[in-house]
Amino acid sequence: MNQKHITIDQFNELTEPQKEYLQKWWTEPQMGNLFVIPRFQNSKYVILGNSENPENIYCNRGVFPKEWCYPLLSGWDMLMFLRNNDIEFYNSYFRVDSEEKLLENLWIDFKIAINDRIINEDKEIIQED
Repeated sequence: MNQKHITIDQFNELTEPQKEYLQKWWTEPQMGNLFVIPRFQNSKYVILGNSENPENIYCNRGVFPKEWCYPLLSGWDMLMFLRNNDIEFYNSYFRVDSEEKLLENLWIDFKIAINDRIINEDKEIIQED
């Protein structure tokens, strides 16, 4: 699969809890990952390497605190998230006629899955009380 990524507009479809979950899930940013910093809207950044401080991200436009950064997921990232979390695929991936449609279907499933994870975490917190 070509490393196509979600767009900033797609990222902005996420609710704040979904964005927070996504950021927590992105534990090991890798060189070449694309990301966005919401406070600097409509700009994509590319990780160029490791920062001296693991709490920072070194990218094409400087060094930023990781807590400001959110990944622009590739199709592969979404597929691995779904697979590693034993999440059902809701869309058909075998009858798509383009990479764009495949990415769109993965994005839909990813949003459903991340929402389900947030709901399940909330239930676990309520049960602990």
